[in-house]
Amino acid sequence: MADTLDDEWWLEENDSENEIENETKGEKRKRTESGASKSDKKTDINGTNKGKKKTKRKKPKIESITTTLDGSQVTDVLWSTFCDCTADTLSTIELEDLVIDETCCLTDDTIHTGASEDISKYLIKVVPDWSQSVARLKKKSHRGSPILLLVSCAATRIVELNRSAVEFKGYCKTVKLFAKHIKVSEQELTLESQVVHFGIGTPSRILKLLQNGSLKTSRLKYVILDWTWRDQKLRRMIDIPEVRGELINLLKEYIFPLAKASKLKIGLF
Repeated sequence: MADTLDDEWWLEENDSENEIENETKGEKRKRTESGASKSDKKTDINGTNKGKKKTKRKKPKIESITTTLDGSQVTDVLWSTFCDCTADTLSTIELEDLVIDETCCLTDDTIHTGASEDISKYLIKVVPDWSQSVARLKKKSHRGSPILLLVSCAATRIVELNRSAVEFKGYCKTVKLFAKHIKVSEQELTLESQVVHFGIGTPSRILKLLQNGSLKTSRLKYVILDWTWRDQKLRRMIDIPEVRGELINLLKEYIFPLAKASKLKIGLF
């Protein structure tokens, strides 16, 4: 009987045993994986999944974020930021019509930190003819057009800057141009009936008053953007989505064209 068997019959038997063993292992693996996936999908009594906990994105440490600005780099910083923000909306030709150079900006040799107590010192440095300009602006025909506009992103910050700028402003008429607690109709009345020298407000309200003609630019010589200050979330004015759009439109529609025409100069505080 043994002669009728192939020489390698035990190999065939071992092969079949290996197949059975592999199949058994495969079934066990499937059951294990199935059991693991089911356990991953277990829900608590309220029906919520008990999957892996989502890890919250850590807020960047302030040390890792640039919080200063070199006064000599104002033009490059402003223009490159503007280009980044309008990359999807403005063509190369449109950007060429708006491009600004060093003659459009107020540059200095200091490092800007955005500290409110430094605002008067900064303004005195970059706007040396302030008192003379205020003295000359008396005619009723110049109503509604400040000499200087200071643009920031929040009412509380604006109040703080306005208070800290007293040393620079001296005797002049200030108009607050933001929405909190002040109706736009009140601001329109002030601008249309009075000579104002120093305007301070948010991009949204300033843009609205420019568009409706209440705020004029005939005597405007300086626009200062509160550039380096950051809010509690470490966002600059240009980083806040609900502010950025108005600021970009303000630059595009009014400030850059006037600067290119040598009507005003732009500063970044």
